[in-house]
Amino acid sequence: MIGNDIVYLHSGVYNDRIAGSRFKTKFLNAQELELFSSGDPEVYLLWMIWSVKEAVFKCCKRTENQLKFNPTRITVFSIFSNTDKQPNPEFNPDRLEGMGTDRLYSINCRIKYLSHIFYSSSLVTNRFIHTIACADETSFKSAFWGVKKMNHTDYSLQSQEVRKYLADAICSNEPSLSSGYFHFSKDEFFIPELYINQMKSNLVFSLSHDHHYLAYSYLGPVSGDNSPRHQARMISINPATMNPG
Repeated sequence: MIGNDIVYLHSGVYNDRIAGSRFKTKFLNAQELELFSSGDPEVYLLWMIWSVKEAVFKCCKRTENQLKFNPTRITVFSIFSNTDKQPNPEFNPDRLEGMGTDRLYSINCRIKYLSHIFYSSSLVTNRFIHTIACADETSFKSAFWGVKKMNHTDYSLQSQEVRKYLADAICSNEPSLSSGYFHFSKDEFFIPELYINQMKSNLVFSLSHDHHYLAYSYLGPVSGDNSPRHQARMISINPATMNPG
């Protein structure tokens, strides 16, 4: 399973809102508030926790189809960074893509939902936070992801463009899959699906967008693994035939 979320940081109204004590209690539970008992956390850290919970929710939604988002039921119980990398507060890319999450400075969390443990990795810049969450910590090494800045904030257009962004990424990462008819849709529980030549793909992916930014993540085949499980994730793509649904 994989889930992702992106948060735009330069919104004064939202930053004032999330820093307010009343709002914090709506998405932080008692255990999390205890983590910050020594003082108020930085605004970016609050947004990161919000992003982590959104990404974990997307993971859970795939197996609990009728799950409703209740952030206080998702507990971030551990926060740490990959200390061998140095953060850069001026880091402001318009486009950034990669595989795995260990090449850049990131803040990582361990999260609990019911009896399940999840793991997250958040790329924090001075413009946005992008989070990937997985149910298996080893999945990060085969996670492809990307973030791109757009020149508009039209929600409906971004919904289409983030799908094309994912399609283009898979074409680039797997050139042999660059032909064929496909379209995106959603199932009855509003979970995104990808169909290839009218057949449902097993590709595990997640999409998000906020303000000027689009982001995708998906689980690709692990290098050297030719098992049917990973072959089933390989898809053919023709962006011109994409259904914007």
